[in-house]
Amino acid sequence: ADFILDDRNIEAKTILTGKRSVQISSEKQMAIEPAKGLELTVFEVEPDPRNGVSLSMQLEALKQKTYDRLGDFTIILEALRQKNLNMSNVSDYDNFRFDFLSKRTFDATDVEFPKLNSDNTPGAIHAIRYSIKLPLITEYLIEEQIYER
Repeated sequence: ADFILDDRNIEAKTILTGKRSVQISSEKQMAIEPAKGLELTVFEVEPDPRNGVSLSMQLEALKQKTYDRLGDFTIILEALRQKNLNMSNVSDYDNFRFDFLSKRTFDATDVEFPKLNSDNTPGAIHAIRYSIKLPLITEYLIEEQIYER
């Protein structure tokens, strides 16, 4: 999971507009922890080189929200460091800008939700990679937000 909260874990995915599936690249991404929920959150974006949001802009907004809530931004800085990024060099990617179109959250805790993880695959199988077709999981949709353009 990308985000570990007290009551649930969240696996976040970003797709370009028109894409109908998300890629799961590890059996650990959709693992369920005892007594915690699991959500799959999918952000749909569209490239917009002129007016879109860049990674550095998004990080600055996140930093401000974190400080406003007296949170710990070092968690984000550590995640960036693991990708050889920091608040100074992240602007190297500012030529990639996107408009956020929607956010959909699915309940992946449901036993019927299509997921592969170490709990439901034989131990001899590892390095699992698969796709989830979004139109086929609408029954698990728990929240949908369409962003203003």
